Amino acid sequence: PYGFDVGESKRGNVLKGLDLGVEGMRVGGQRLLIVPPELAYGSRGVQEIPPNATIEVIYSDVFL
Repeated sequence: PYGFDVGESKRGNVLKGLDLGVEGMRVGGQRLLIVPPELAYGSRGVQEIPPNATIEVIYSDVFL
């Protein structure tokens, strides 16, 4: 599980694509986020995520 507050990408604490993708979600909602490289890790990659990768994330259980 991974949690964060909306707006954390401005501080560099979360990927901009995740921040934008969960904006406007309702409590108990669920979304499939498809995050392009320019809103994820870009050309650098991180650990097992290769450079220029598109990331798919199912995000659910939004809390206020």
